[in-house]
Order: sequence, then structure tokens, then C-alpha cells
Amino acid sequence: MTSSGANKNVVLSENISELVYQSNSGNSDAQYKLSQLYFEGNVVEKNQKKALSLCIKAADNGCLEAQFNLGYRYYHGLGVRMNNNKAFEHLSSAFDNGHSEAEYYLGLCYRWGIGVKINLKKYERLLTSASEKGIPDAQYDLAKYYEFKSREKFLSKILYLYEQAANRGNIDAQSELGSNYDDGCYGVEVDKKKAIFWYTKAANQNDSFSQYRLGLIYYDEEDGILDYNKAFYWFNEAAKNQYVEALSYLGIMYVEGLGVQADVTKGIELLRKNAEQECPIAQYFLGSVYYYGNGAPQDLGKAAFWMAKACEAGLIDAQFFMDEHNLWKFRK
Repeated sequence: MTSSGANKNVVLSENISELVYQSNSGNSDAQYKLSQLYFEGNVVEKNQKKALSLCIKAADNGCLEAQFNLGYRYYHGLGVRMNNNKAFEHLSSAFDNGHSEAEYYLGLCYRWGIGVKINLKKYERLLTSASEKGIPDAQYDLAKYYEFKSREKFLSKILYLYEQAANRGNIDAQSELGSNYDDGCYGVEVDKKKAIFWYTKAANQNDSFSQYRLGLIYYDEEDGILDYNKAFYWFNEAAKNQYVEALSYLGIMYVEGLGVQADVTKGIELLRKNAEQECPIAQYFLGSVYYYGNGAPQDLGKAAFWMAKACEAGLIDAQFFMDEHNLWKFRK
């Protein structure tokens, strides 16, 4: 009796044989599909030379996706050596034949001088057109460009573009909107619920900044949304992505047993490691641990040392702490 895995392999083999046959017969779609299999090496053995040859054939035979894919690969150096001139050439071909995403990348070429001289008017025109066609990366980049030109003059347009891009799944736009509502930027009022909504969208796509900022919202009593369990969860997610500040908050939460079973040794270890790597938040937390003797013997000299380090890095809370508790006299 044949296993389901063996059946799957037979089907794949038959599909690839058909693709090879169609490709050899000059079918551009088959040539393109086969090229991607060779580029990725998921089903067939990876062969970049054969992949590139097939993709070029498909593009020459009029396959729009192949034209764009070549431009995209030359632009990023994916499976091929990065080549600005070839990137511009193939993206131009794809754009001329109506590929909307090629329009966005062609705009980037004009923005950064990729295979062509910088031309900001063409960049703006191409990204405006791509944005109107619903390309989220174009909407986000155009919003950033309008910020660069004049945030005040284009404020309503910037917000509109961010919302359009965010609603279409652009992680950066989702994170940006979360930050706007969190901090009250771009003329919007602070709205923590909306901030949580957009941060969560981005955080669930593994955006470490949004994960960290969600942790802060749930950690901060002043926001009125205190939830140490959620704070710990999101700080931990951000820490998995090596977000140093999140690691520092995990440290103090382990020390104080907030949202997790207390583990003072682990908490202080995390704080000391990050403090030694010049993280001001970790230095502040470690200074407070030594000042209050919370999980470690009280040591005003060490408290002053780490608080002063945080002050030197510009952390205002550390400066207030030093002044309020008169720690400057203990600084060595």
C-alpha cells in the first residue's frame, strides 16, 4: 500500500515533468514557474544558473511576472548578483506592460538612483499611481516622502496613506499608526485602545518595536490598562527578537514577580548584562534594585553608579531619581 507522502511525490514528479514539457515547448508561464522552483530549491534541486536562464526566456516570451521577477531579483540580489542597470531594465519592461508592483519598484529606482539618475518628480508620480492602485508599500513610502517634504503641509495626506497601507497589511504603517495614537502624533489625540489595535496587528507579524510598545502600555499604570501578564508576554516576544529594552523590562519583572513567578537571580542577571551593554533602562532598573535592596543587598554606591550611567545616556527618570534620593554624593 502506497503512503500519502509517496503519492504526493508522484504527483509532484508528474507536475514537474509536465512543466518541463511545456517549458521546452516555449510556454512562458511554464518557463517562469519552473524557474522559481530552481531558484528556491523546494521541490527540485536548487540551480541558480538554470533558474535565471528559464526566467529570462519567460520574460523574453512575454511573461509579465517573469519580467517583474527579474527586476526584483536584480534589485535585491536574490538568487542573482545585484545589478542596478538590469534591475531598472526589467522593471521598466514590466511597468510598460502594466505590472502595478513594478511601478512601485521603478519609482524606487528614480528615488535612489538605481540604474537611472535620481528624479524625485518621477518618483512621486510613480508612487502616487501605485498607491492609487492599492500597493501598500507604495502608500507607506509615499507617506514617508511627504513627511520629508513637509509634515505640516501634507498632514492629512500622510495619515490617509498610513491608514490605507496599514489596512492592507503593511507592518511599518501599522506600527506607525500605533505609535501615533500612543504618543498623540500627527494631530491625532492619544487613544491607547487604537494604539493597541494597530500595535497588535504589527506585533502579530513579529514587529519587535510594536511588541515592545504593547508591553509598555500594559506595564504602565498611568495608561489605565495595567495587565502585567500581557506586559510580560509582549516584552518576552520582543526579547526573542533581541529588543534590548524589552529584555530590561523582563529583568525587573522577574525581580519583582510581575506577570511571572519571581526569579531574582535571573532578573538581576538580565539587568546587569544589558546595563553593561549600555542600555539606559537596564542601568536605571539595576540602580533602583541596589537602592531599595530589592532582591540584592542595598548598595548605595552601586545604585549611584548605575543611575549616573543612565543619566549620562539622557534618561530623565534617572536624573529625577538621583536628585530625589540625593544619590550624587554616593557616586564614586
